[in-house]
Amino acid sequence: MSRRSLVSLGLAFAGLCALLIGERVVGEGWGRNLADLLGVVALLAAPAWRLAGDELRGEAAPGARLVLLLAYLSLLLGPLVYALTESSVRAAAPGLLGEHGALGSDSVQAALGVAWPACLVIAVTSLAFLEAALSTLRSLDLGGRRRLNRALASGLSLAFAVVFVVSLDYSASARGSQWDLSYRKTTVPSQGTLRMAAAVTEDTRIVLFYPRVNPVLGRIEPYFRRVAASSPHLTLQIVDHALAPELARRHRIQGNGYVAVIRGDGDTAQGENFEVGLELDTARGHLRTLDGSFQQTFSRLLHRRRELSFTTGHSEHTAAGQPGDEVGARTGELTAALRRSNLAVGHLGMAQGLAHDVPADTPAVVVLGPRSPFLPDEVDSLLRYVHGGGRLVVFVDPDADSGLRPLLAGLGLTLSEGVLCSASEHLQRTHTKADRALTYTSLYSAHPTVTLVNRHQSELATVFVGAGDLEQSAETPDGVRVTFPVHFGPHVWLDVDGDFEKGEREVEVEARPMAAVTVANASGEEGRAVVIADGDFTNDDVIRNPGNGLVLSDVMQWMLGEEQVVADTSSEEDVPIEHTSREDAVWFYATSFGLPLPILAFGIWVAVGRRRRPQKEPKPSEKGEDPPTPTEEPEPDESDPDESDDESADADDDEQESP
Repeated sequence: MSRRSLVSLGLAFAGLCALLIGERVVGEGWGRNLADLLGVVALLAAPAWRLAGDELRGEAAPGARLVLLLAYLSLLLGPLVYALTESSVRAAAPGLLGEHGALGSDSVQAALGVAWPACLVIAVTSLAFLEAALSTLRSLDLGGRRRLNRALASGLSLAFAVVFVVSLDYSASARGSQWDLSYRKTTVPSQGTLRMAAAVTEDTRIVLFYPRVNPVLGRIEPYFRRVAASSPHLTLQIVDHALAPELARRHRIQGNGYVAVIRGDGDTAQGENFEVGLELDTARGHLRTLDGSFQQTFSRLLHRRRELSFTTGHSEHTAAGQPGDEVGARTGELTAALRRSNLAVGHLGMAQGLAHDVPADTPAVVVLGPRSPFLPDEVDSLLRYVHGGGRLVVFVDPDADSGLRPLLAGLGLTLSEGVLCSASEHLQRTHTKADRALTYTSLYSAHPTVTLVNRHQSELATVFVGAGDLEQSAETPDGVRVTFPVHFGPHVWLDVDGDFEKGEREVEVEARPMAAVTVANASGEEGRAVVIADGDFTNDDVIRNPGNGLVLSDVMQWMLGEEQVVADTSSEEDVPIEHTSREDAVWFYATSFGLPLPILAFGIWVAVGRRRRPQKEPKPSEKGEDPPTPTEEPEPDESDPDESDDESADADDDEQESP
């Protein structure tokens, strides 16, 4: 860059700095006026000094001079627009710039406040690109003028892009609008919630304690309107906490942001409540689990507290899992569903008297996939419990040493040896032969334990993991009646040797992996038992299948004789991804080496290919002249090498721009 252009740019920069000091640092008095005057003089002197010399030569020099002059003078446009926003300037011309003038309104002043920095950015960027382009040119012929135009266009493009982005950010900040993209939709009531609501037989109110205008209320009101519409005994009310102090005090509502479910009226009314929140930022987590929270609250109000006793001490499946269990082998989903339905979970083991007698006040007992044997005394205790009118649910694996075959015999059942496998109707998990044990079926009877899944028989199926085949024993005890609600078609076989292949002696059977048993007794209270020959039926990775969840819901309902014991929910809550240590190792090596190595190999291949690419041979002249021999040397060119370089570059530019 020449000395003249550096001096001109220095003057322009000094002028802008003087204006900045005068307006932002000094502020008032003669110092401000002096700084402004020096700034304007420097901005006017910069183009005068720049164009005074004869550096710009060539046939396109006059046009280049005009463009350069306008670029320098445009530096004054920003300060001029800024001056229109100053109160002292507006006071000097009240008719045009005053409060009621054409340029004095708040909207126009706000626009001018944005316009002056935009003008300054455009002017500075354009001038910088012009001077950078001129520093590489020795003459302004046709090719040089084109280069100058392209530089000016590049500078303007960059400046306008910066102005657009900054203006968009400023507008968004000034408007103050927010879009919450982390919570995408309003939760809708699940089918389980709607079934619970439809079963209400007493007048019940759902009261939303919210002000009439509230963003959280707009998210939850459609949900509760759908719930209230499912039963004529349900009504929805929206009240402000400040306008209903007596109602809030009676049901212990601390403020707005709560949802209450109230049954009855007056002094005898009973209510339960839970908090959602008033602000979207704090209520987002509650909105994601709104359906489950409402189910739990609704169930606490409408049903008495009930309890299921799970046997312990035999390596049963639990929510926390046993040592060595995979993540999907836990029963956290089952525990959460029981809690939502107001079902308490208790323990029944040696310490609670299982080896002697099941406590008389136990509503129901669940044996959840034992992997170590029960004692004979424990088996006899469970059998006496069922024959005495108790309720028992047993999940047992056919290949586990559970010690429960005497219990099954007492219920009129036998468990065949082998695991059910299918070559055609099974799930794909590991893409090995072991997947043949992941069978499914949609064949059900008319028993109450499969009512819901039977309604959706064409849409859903029940999945079994390594299930067994139950049969009615030849010597069924008196008073015992056995029903098989679920069965398979003739496409499964019992794999006895564990190779997941159908051998010569392994024939296809119409297996029945589930049995419902009723036991009559002298007291008149019927004992009930459900046996599912699959210890993994309630595991987390299986129970998420709707077909399994509906079967479990109906089983619990039949056992306790109440509607909707286990209900499904709709949730927007993020489910944490859990990996085993082996899966973590696979992810580590895949991300550390699996992805970078192919990319590196591709880059090396491209680089080597370019180096090995042969150079093109020179083409002979179109006029038939022979190419120069290697011994011939070109005649020296007496012209200026710099000018020849410029001319060749200009010729290249002309060739590129020509069609």
